[in-house]
Formats: sequence, C-alpha cells, structure tokens
Amino acid sequence: SRAGTSELRFFLEDKKKKLQGEYQEIYSRVPSKQSHLSAEDTQRYFATWIPSTLHTATSSDQYQTVEKLSERFSLDAQVVKQNLKFLTDAGLVNQNENRYEFSGKSLHFSKKISMNQTIQISRRLQSIKSIEKDNTDDLHFSSIFTIDKKTLTSLRELFLEVIEASHKEIHSSGTEELYGICIDLFEVV
Repeated sequence: SRAGTSELRFFLEDKKKKLQGEYQEIYSRVPSKQSHLSAEDTQRYFATWIPSTLHTATSSDQYQTVEKLSERFSLDAQVVKQNLKFLTDAGLVNQNENRYEFSGKSLHFSKKISMNQTIQISRRLQSIKSIEKDNTDDLHFSSIFTIDKKTLTSLRELFLEVIEASHKEIHSSGTEELYGICIDLFEVV
C-alpha cells in the first residue's frame, strides 16, 4: 500500500541520515585502543589540557618522569604528580618505579559529549601559544571563504580523509616530541 511505502521511505531516509552522521564522526573513523573511563574520570581528564597532554607525552621516552614533564610543560612538580596518579589509577599510564609509561590506551569521543567543547578550546589555546612562539617548524593556516553546499560536503570529506591518513602516519611514527593538530571547517558566525 501507499502508506506502507511512505513509512518505509521515511524509515530508510532516517536510517541513512543516522549512518551519514556516524560516518561524519571522527572518532568512528580513527581506530584506537579505547579506554573506558567513568563519567567522573572523563570529566577530570577533559577539564583542562594537562591530563590529556601528560597522558600523550608519556608515549615518548624522554617525557616519562615527573621532572621532565614538569620542565617540558612549565608545570609545578606537584601538579604533574597529581595528574600522573590520576592517569595511573585510570589505567592510561603505567608506573614503573619513577617512570610513567603510556599504556597504549587512547580516548576518542563523539563530539556530542559535554566535555568536547572544553578539550577543543584547550587545543586551540595551545595552538595560539604556538603562534605566539613563532617556531619555524610549526604550521599555521587560516582562511575564510564562500562556497556552495556541495563543495562544503566535498571539503568535509577531504578533511576527514586527511585526519584518517594522518592518524595512520602518526601511529606508525616514532615518539620524539609532542605535537598538536587542530582542523576546523565551520560556518563563520
């Protein structure tokens, strides 16, 4: 019957939109050994830039002690110790005597979680600090432009592909130094 066909069409359109939405989510396209934190630990991990930065930095042999982390990020040793204890308790870092080693577990969340804004802003503030330092090895680019919706869709897909490819490159690389990347494609407000 016609009503059944109409209902099926709406059902399939809804299903298609949900699948497209999931495909547009970066976390679903970037594989990782996921760590599952409690809501409280997730809140703490993303409340400032410090836990996630120390977590990732411990994957480098040169940033596995309180002293080295404190020096590298200009943080008080007590702050570093508190954050490393949290990361160890959460299973994100393993303590081996006075060394703290990355456990191999990462956190990638949907942009829908409440802490996403905090961590995204935090990363961009780190980018601004980098711009101020004017390090010749760093790459910064920004632009505004006008395009049509079809091109927007094409650019979004291109950037998602770049994110996937860079993730593979990053994970096959060594761990000498900590770097950040921020990619934004947005309607100017």
